[in-house]
Amino acid sequence: MLDRWYDFEKPATERALREWCADNLIEIVDWEDRGLGHDTRDHKEKVMAEIIAFAEGGYRFAKGVYPYSAGVAALPGFALERARFRAPVPVAEGFRAIAAHLEARGRPLAAFAACELRSPAPFTEQGFRAFNEVYVVTLEKWKLYDGKVNPVARSNVCPDIDPPPEPCFHAFSFTVADADAAPSFVIAGSAETREGSGSYSERTIRRGESSPEAMREKAHFVRIEPDDWDKFEKEFAASSEAS
Repeated sequence: MLDRWYDFEKPATERALREWCADNLIEIVDWEDRGLGHDTRDHKEKVMAEIIAFAEGGYRFAKGVYPYSAGVAALPGFALERARFRAPVPVAEGFRAIAAHLEARGRPLAAFAACELRSPAPFTEQGFRAFNEVYVVTLEKWKLYDGKVNPVARSNVCPDIDPPPEPCFHAFSFTVADADAAPSFVIAGSAETREGSGSYSERTIRRGESSPEAMREKAHFVRIEPDDWDKFEKEFAASSEAS
């Protein structure tokens, strides 16, 4: 019975991982089409992100773009914990609170692994660029960002109900030492915009469209099949045990 389960789990997990990588424009080495799903946008030679161990922080991360990584997973001997602010806290104040929390828990600044932001409205391209330039300054001071690679995952939500007056921290995740911890990970937020060159408007899937067909294509770009989520979660989290 156990062998039959493994026979089912492996291809389903691989399919979910390959679709997630394709949807997020993550490079795959040695793509082999095994009939485990296809990519509707013909990203045929895409697969694994570059996974980098960040020993100082107790986690490894999938390399992303300079403001954030694509996701993090705790290294063996560590676990990821999430802390949520009682109310959204402006970014500068939030960084100070995060530093104080890490110190109180006996953890270095390097343990900061992921954050969840809340913003009043979607950024313009210029505004997003300006925000990121300020945001990474603290990560540089904390020796997390080296000017090229950023290990910290990030998501940003613009709530319709009771939006904050400025970009704020909602929650954050960090590593703690735990020899018996189960694998844990955090994936960065993703929107319907492909990575790469060009403006966001040029790279946004079906920009400005809200027809059922357009919404399906947008959803396909960012989603993981619900039935495959548990299997995907196990596979991604287990990557932290491989190092």
